[in-house]
Amino acid sequence: ERYNIDFFEAEKRKVSGDWPLDCVSEVIDPFIKMTLEQLQLDLRMFVNEPNHIDVTKIILTGGCLLLPNLRQEIATSLGIETEFCGAFSDLKCRRNEDFLLLCKDSIKYVTALGLAMRGGN
Repeated sequence: ERYNIDFFEAEKRKVSGDWPLDCVSEVIDPFIKMTLEQLQLDLRMFVNEPNHIDVTKIILTGGCLLLPNLRQEIATSLGIETEFCGAFSDLKCRRNEDFLLLCKDSIKYVTALGLAMRGGN
């Protein structure tokens, strides 16, 4: 709404990194800050559990991985190793072009991959 563009145009710009000039400071940085606050709350929940679960790594998935500095901000602010999910990095394809295309768009398919591996009932 802020930039008067529809969802599909916003998605295209996110993927290409074609942000409006003030987008990083006005939209992305506040989103990253909000995400960090939510992660801190979620991590406290794990730490305060009766069995005290120690979180040693955060693996990020989804389209927000395309946001600049997200992984670095999470790792630095929380002091926890943070990485992107490379869901298809070990996958073998008959054609290299297919593999490159799949890796380029892999962040879109991680949830579907997880559901497929779990098996649908």
